[in-house]
Amino acid sequence: MVSWFFAGMIVSAACWTDMRTSKIPNVLTVFGLLGGIIYHSIAPGGNGLAFAGLGAGAGFIALLGLYLFKALGAGDVKLFAALGAWIGTEWILYCSIYSMIYSAFIAFILLLVRKSRLSKLMDLFLRLQQLLFYRDRTALTFSTVELTTYPFMYAAAPAFVTVVVSIFF
Repeated sequence: MVSWFFAGMIVSAACWTDMRTSKIPNVLTVFGLLGGIIYHSIAPGGNGLAFAGLGAGAGFIALLGLYLFKALGAGDVKLFAALGAWIGTEWILYCSIYSMIYSAFIAFILLLVRKSRLSKLMDLFLRLQQLLFYRDRTALTFSTVELTTYPFMYAAAPAFVTVVVSIFF
């Protein structure tokens, strides 16, 4: 229960800073990671160093691919590593999956709301066709003008809440 409280505090702080500055401070992620590892290493009846280490690794790896495709920032990846150290492998993977689902939903809503949504939908359809039928990977390259961005915490924070609600309620 203590680990979930601290994970919630980390998510709250990350959400606040990411929405204000579009950055998640390294101080938050480093101390979050170290705190989770230390807590699980010394807590009586705790799950131990392996629990925190595997959780941190799973959180990091779960979002690393999205970072490599420039779909999100390094702060988000480090944040999920820190959260994984607190909540463990199973729950950070659920949180990652829910984050991606919420992120896709938010992106779809933004696509519909923004100007020229029909042309963007047609362009997306043509890119998908180009990728699937012609195996042309250049269909995945977008210019910065074409990209619609938003803080990943808009998806990650509700995903964390979804996991907490599924466990405790």
